Amino acid sequence: MWSRIFLLPAFLAVVFAAGPVFAQSEQPDRCDSEVCYIEITGEGFVPDNLVVNAGATAVWRNADDKVHAVASYSPAGDLLFNSTFLKSGDVFEFTFTGHDLGFHEYFEASTGATGHIEVAPNLGNYSLERLPVDSANPASGVKGVTLIKGNVTAVGVLPELNSLTVDTQTESSDVLRLSIDRRLLDATEEGEDIEFQVLANERAVGYREIATASERMLSIPISKNVKTVQITGTQVSTEFLGYEGAKAAIDEADLVVSGYRKGGIVVSEADGMLMQAKDAFAGGKYPFSQGLAGEAIDVAHNAGRAAVRGGPRDGRGRVLHTGDQDFWHKRRRRRGDAAPDKGGLCVRGL
Repeated sequence: MWSRIFLLPAFLAVVFAAGPVFAQSEQPDRCDSEVCYIEITGEGFVPDNLVVNAGATAVWRNADDKVHAVASYSPAGDLLFNSTFLKSGDVFEFTFTGHDLGFHEYFEASTGATGHIEVAPNLGNYSLERLPVDSANPASGVKGVTLIKGNVTAVGVLPELNSLTVDTQTESSDVLRLSIDRRLLDATEEGEDIEFQVLANERAVGYREIATASERMLSIPISKNVKTVQITGTQVSTEFLGYEGAKAAIDEADLVVSGYRKGGIVVSEADGMLMQAKDAFAGGKYPFSQGLAGEAIDVAHNAGRAAVRGGPRDGRGRVLHTGDQDFWHKRRRRRGDAAPDKGGLCVRGL
């Protein structure tokens, strides 16, 4: 077992010359283009507060007659980018990927000016279907999801983003704690652990971690009124959740049960089981859902076999229940009633 700390660094700018204090825009500008432009002036950055999509390229252009440079650090304290010196008219480009989601501060070293870029998911590239996770079940891959003061309302995964999300209700600063099974979500590079990217309300935050060979236990400090915490790694396994197996079983059960129903066979018991399976699936209880769907298929087939053998029907020809098949066959023989064979034809004297 080993522990790590991934904290946001303090302001890392080196100020070479005293300069003014620059006011920052409260409301960020939004750039939905693939290329977003920022000017470096003697008075700071224009715009100095910008939201871009993952995959966008930010271009800084020196619009001043003096030499400038722009740099930024990652939440882990590593250098994210550094333009080196830019003469008047020179440009520097940096492309933000899906691994850079969140809030980034950058600075101009000679003046002390700072700017902010928030990298948002590119919704045009993802369906962003969130799959619920039953965190009350340790076998789901997520366990011990708690806040010290607030409440956890939902847990899910975003497979397209390799992310786990936790919905929270907090009225004060708090700490989110959880353990993540590596088979569900992990962050590795060339076989070695790397830090998760953690966002609280889409702002990058640091965290403490205790890691073992099988799981990663995170403690994430969050501020007041945080609604969603997103933990992004390098791989998510929906197969480990049991999502694919459960979905396939429900789809099959839907076809089987609806097929018998369209054939005039009453399959109310199978319908009830299928409804329970869908409810369990919606709650992230995928293995339980798959088992219920399988039972619904068996019950529907049993009802179908009973109908072929001549079970009781109502006035519209629908099977009412399986009952005692010998009793119904004897009654039909006594009365000379017709019974349907497998092809739906009426056969006398069964």
